[in-house]
Amino acid sequence: PGQDDDGHGDGVVSGPWGEVLNPPYLSRGKRPKLRTAPAEAGYGEAIELKIKKPRKVDRLVLMGLSTVTHSTNVGQRYVPIDFEITGRSKVVADIVQNANLAPPGYYMLFAVNEKGVPSVAKMIHIG
Repeated sequence: PGQDDDGHGDGVVSGPWGEVLNPPYLSRGKRPKLRTAPAEAGYGEAIELKIKKPRKVDRLVLMGLSTVTHSTNVGQRYVPIDFEITGRSKVVADIVQNANLAPPGYYMLFAVNEKGVPSVAKMIHIG
């Protein structure tokens, strides 16, 4: 929630307000379910994930956490990672080998289906 002034510049607020974001991708069907992921992984490491119905997953991605200053986001990264389905709900994903593509730090790991709908993220430390 936030507050907004009444437009007269006298500091009087018109009352509390709030906004709700409803991204369009959430109306494209069910979200993939990324059930488990390790808390950390090294460069070039193969990690095991559990995903409900992994055959419906189109891609796995790491998203770097934002570091914004003066309207410039210098830390956001989108890093696709290769994966292989190894069981009914098991997936092995290969973390990138190059630290220039994914500098050490925390990332959100998403499973994304063919309609572009992401799972709820799992946090993972890379490096």
